[in-house]
Amino acid sequence: MFDYKLLAALTEVVHQGSFERAAQSLALTQSAVSQRIKLLEQRVGLPLLVRSTPVQATEEGMKLIQHSRQVQLLERDLMTGLQQTSEQTFQTVHLAVNADSLATWLPAIFSPLFEKNILLNFTLDDQDVTHEYLKAGSVMGCITTKQQPHQGCRSEKLGEMEYITVATPEFVDRYKNHSFSDIPTIEFGCNDNLHNEFLMEHFSLQPGQYPAHKLPSTEAFLDAARAGIAYAIAPRLQAQPFLDTQEVIEMTPEKTITVPLYWHYWSLTSEIMEEVSHCILKSAKQILK
Repeated sequence: MFDYKLLAALTEVVHQGSFERAAQSLALTQSAVSQRIKLLEQRVGLPLLVRSTPVQATEEGMKLIQHSRQVQLLERDLMTGLQQTSEQTFQTVHLAVNADSLATWLPAIFSPLFEKNILLNFTLDDQDVTHEYLKAGSVMGCITTKQQPHQGCRSEKLGEMEYITVATPEFVDRYKNHSFSDIPTIEFGCNDNLHNEFLMEHFSLQPGQYPAHKLPSTEAFLDAARAGIAYAIAPRLQAQPFLDTQEVIEMTPEKTITVPLYWHYWSLTSEIMEEVSHCILKSAKQILK
């Protein structure tokens, strides 16, 4: 039988990334938090944290954190059923999502989930790797390009996002006779697999074979394109208002890329996760292709 005060300390240290911030969040001394972690490690006989900056969980530590969060969900469901009252405490749901979804169709879930006293904690990463957070147990659900769910999880098709190349009319005219290996573009970061796949598929270009700004912000992508300093590969959903005003135009209308998206989540019977799933699927159905 686990002592859930110890598990709460472990979860908060990993969430906050340090013992000091975890102690502040839990209203404990840093020494008390350290003692709880030490006691938990002694009881399971395994190291549960990597004392790095930020502090990270070991594989065994992530399994305990996942267990702790699942228990919290079940307890919240139980208390709601027992109390039969509208005065409920907030429950935080941890999700791993891609930045483009968060910038376009996903905000539609915020209001209905808040009305259910559900808070959201997002981890942002490329849609090709978000499922690894779910596998590790650090999140309860993810939006990913992977169709096959991990063991103990479910998968639902959300729809597809179409990506297009956009730039100002002046930028397109300036580089109309240039090879794509000479045209400045914008990358989100090292894990921008979508951008790499697009240029490899259509122009046989490897990363590093073209000039690129690195801007780890979905909004900054279009800002940079609208400023005329590069072309961007952006979701049509996000670019459409600027296409309508012709502030930007499609640079390669015949070359697009369509990305399928899936919702993966714990196959745990929980009213909270069912509500989150319902809102995500509803938003995707209304907005995605």
